[in-house]
Amino acid sequence: MIKVVTTCSAEGFESYGKQMAATFSRFWSREIRLIHYVEGFNYFPESDNIELRQLPQWFTAWKAKHAGNLDAHGLDYRKNRQNREYDYRRDCVKFAHKIAALTDAADERCDMLIWMDADTLAHQAVTPEWLESLFPNSKYMAWLDRERVYPECGFMMFRPDGVRHKEFMTLLRKTYESDRVFRFSETHDSFVIQQLVTRCVGDSWFERPHSLSGKARSYHHVFPYSRLGERLDHAKGARKELGRTPREEVAGRRKEDHWQ
Repeated sequence: MIKVVTTCSAEGFESYGKQMAATFSRFWSREIRLIHYVEGFNYFPESDNIELRQLPQWFTAWKAKHAGNLDAHGLDYRKNRQNREYDYRRDCVKFAHKIAALTDAADERCDMLIWMDADTLAHQAVTPEWLESLFPNSKYMAWLDRERVYPECGFMMFRPDGVRHKEFMTLLRKTYESDRVFRFSETHDSFVIQQLVTRCVGDSWFERPHSLSGKARSYHHVFPYSRLGERLDHAKGARKELGRTPREEVAGRRKEDHWQ
């Protein structure tokens, strides 16, 4: 069993989540299950391999606790008392939805656990065989690493039978639940996950994650240039308005029909 986990708000679902769900139903193998954590809406996809869930109670309580905490919402008054301009690097609450969904689903047994942002669409068949080909059986984790910045954590893969899986997911959840996350210089998910993975690799919990980026590590939007681009597209950031990564952005670097 391969499980894919994602989450988005009601607004996000209307903007991009619908497309993700539609392409999952169309292109992903029925052997692969999508667990979609929701907040603020109760959409039930018409598909036998998509399951709707609510975010866990610990997260609901934690989010309410920090409702008035400006620093938890990217408005760090300690650094900018006058203007309080938004800084995504300190928008802990926004990106913590991912942590809540991933760590909740991680409690269940499966052969492979995948985190996928809800603005990711499929354009060719996604099979268990293709997913297995993306990283070695000997590795616990695979991610889109980048040369000059933290990894792109919009797509991550885990083997739950790997060494210290339960401990790592517990560490990740408790880093937020205990508020230790606010000790980091940046509190968005990619930075926090990078710091915890680095610590765990140093403590020999598991080996360094396998790179899904390959030779594309130098790109900021690494996804379409990696092997993931063979069958998937991540419409991150402003690309959400278009509903895909613009073809001209990839400009001849991929041969699949989606990119032509």
